[in-house]
Amino acid sequence: REHHEREHHEREHHEREHHEREHHEQEVMELKEHLEKLQSEERELKERGAEEEHLDDLRHEIERVKRHLHEVIHAHRRDHQGPNGDIERRLEHMRAAAEHLHHAGLHDVSNHVIERIHAVEREMHHHRDHHEDNPIHVIMRQLEEMRHEMGRMREEINDLRENR
Repeated sequence: REHHEREHHEREHHEREHHEREHHEQEVMELKEHLEKLQSEERELKERGAEEEHLDDLRHEIERVKRHLHEVIHAHRRDHQGPNGDIERRLEHMRAAAEHLHHAGLHDVSNHVIERIHAVEREMHHHRDHHEDNPIHVIMRQLEEMRHEMGRMREEINDLRENR
């Protein structure tokens, strides 16, 4: 059951990402088309010797659309930073797990999970602060350690349940 729920959540997540990506691509395409029309209109008006005031209005609109296009592209990139986004998502799951463990009265285990979360966050901040080329391998090692620790904690929890 737990496995099916996880698969369901992952499928929903991928569908949501796919939908967001399609929406983003559509928005970028529409903005580019709008920009091309405005630039074409600007060329035509110049050729016809239109008033500078009208051309200035059009140029301001072109700049506004260019800025908006730039913002849309970069906002999307910030939202989908690859492996770091994945790490952030895993950390969120660990925070939720720590909270559940705490509510279950397993304070030692909960505190241990929280310590692991802080270790990964420190590692990420350290790499961000020092602008090192590829912090991913270090973070992946940390994730592997966390997986190992989570497995060990799962065993401890099962032992605690059996010894009630």
